[in-house]
Amino acid sequence: MHEIDIPERKKRLYMPQHLGECDNDQFAHMAFLFFQYQNNQITYEQMRYNAVYKLLNLEVGKNTKLNSLERGTMNTNIYQLSILVDSFFQHLEDDKIQLRQEFRGNPMKHIPVLKGKLKGPEDNFENMTFGQYLDALDIFGNFVEDPDTQLLYDLCATLYIKGAYNSKNTAKIAKELKKNFFGYVYGAYLVFTTFQQIINNSMIMIEGNLCDLSILFLKPKNYKKYTSYPSIGMKSTAFVLAESGVFGTYNQVRDANMWDIFARMYDIKVRDLESEKQQEEQQRKQKSKK
Repeated sequence: MHEIDIPERKKRLYMPQHLGECDNDQFAHMAFLFFQYQNNQITYEQMRYNAVYKLLNLEVGKNTKLNSLERGTMNTNIYQLSILVDSFFQHLEDDKIQLRQEFRGNPMKHIPVLKGKLKGPEDNFENMTFGQYLDALDIFGNFVEDPDTQLLYDLCATLYIKGAYNSKNTAKIAKELKKNFFGYVYGAYLVFTTFQQIINNSMIMIEGNLCDLSILFLKPKNYKKYTSYPSIGMKSTAFVLAESGVFGTYNQVRDANMWDIFARMYDIKVRDLESEKQQEEQQRKQKSKK
């Protein structure tokens, strides 16, 4: 946290340094501001300036009785504070920036709606079913190919739910979300993006063992040699597991905890890679004998 001292008021404020230090609402507002910036609706300076109000819970129109000198001083102070918002971003080449998504848990645990609130994934998505993850991954992939805003609502409605997950409720929840603050919707996208990055690039602890789940997304070396047809990805895993009967029917596989499925998938993949390695060693030995 950034510490901000105001001696004349004997006050100390704390401003988050990155998304991982934001509370539920701060996270949503920062997500919205970044969305606006990405879509050229506001400048980088405007994004930083507006972020100060959200991160420090300041009211924009509260000081309406200030004279021009006082207002000028206030704007100068806000601008100086806005420089601290730089810590939310990584500056790349060509004056481009990238939002630092350095959080492993879920800073946005719920979304307030007209009637109650929608509950989101727990830290590390521990409460997510495999079917819920499959549906979210499918929508996420479609958005990457075609960035339609409706897909963001669908993704958010898949991740943030009331009660147990049921894909039949997604359209209804997405419709309800359209009456809500869009920052929560884009925040859900950032949460899922970060989770995917963790799965693809980090070592995960499963039952006391450090596992590299990125191997789940590797295609066989001879994949193109044996087929010219595209794979259906994670969905094929659900069908294979259903056929094996380990977790029951296809619907039971979808209802199973995502991490239980990941553990099984990891075990299968390790065996496949070990078998592939042994085959390659045998082929090398046979070639060396010739």
